[in-house]
Amino acid sequence: MCTPAGQEEFFMAKAEALAPHYRTALLKP
Repeated sequence: MCTPAGQEEFFMAKAEALAPHYRTALLKP
C-alpha cells in the first residue's frame, strides 16, 4: 500500500477528528 500525499491528508483529517479524545489520552500519562 502506497502513501501518497492525498492519503496522508486523509489520515491527518482522521487524526483531527479523533483529536479531542486522542490528544487528551496522549497528554494525560
